[in-house]
Amino acid sequence: TNDSLNRVFEQHQRELDGTRLRVSHVVLRPDGGGGEAAMEKLLKQAEEIRQEIVQGKLSLAEAAARWSVGPSRRDGGDLGWIRRDGPMVESFASVVYKLPKGGLSEPFATPSGVHIAIVTAVEPGRTSPAAVRSQLERLLAAELVRELVVEGRRTAGVTFAP
Repeated sequence: TNDSLNRVFEQHQRELDGTRLRVSHVVLRPDGGGGEAAMEKLLKQAEEIRQEIVQGKLSLAEAAARWSVGPSRRDGGDLGWIRRDGPMVESFASVVYKLPKGGLSEPFATPSGVHIAIVTAVEPGRTSPAAVRSQLERLLAAELVRELVVEGRRTAGVTFAP
């Protein structure tokens, strides 16, 4: 129904209506291969940096200048304006689009490395629910399927035989 679609739009409005975010970040990358151990080390380092920012010992811009390996380090970590659909990869955008203005992320990993991000500005979008109806229908259908699966798991008797 239209009410259902409007509810889904409200839940995902920031992702669907063209809202743009101005984001700054610190990105850390492992030296060489390193594998999972190197990633764990970076996540721990990123958490330590985040705590210094939260405690007010340094700003994200200072942290970017000091530790970030990305080119944005020269601009205090500023990535400029991004949209939900680009130019950042999904694993980055999905985290930052959950943050409010001024919100500082927990450390998170993407193919580019380990990040700490902050939303410095928000420019609300103007796209209407009617313009993204097909996306809303897909989101609603996925939500309904998830509910059916959860209900099925709860009520269906499943046994495993040797």
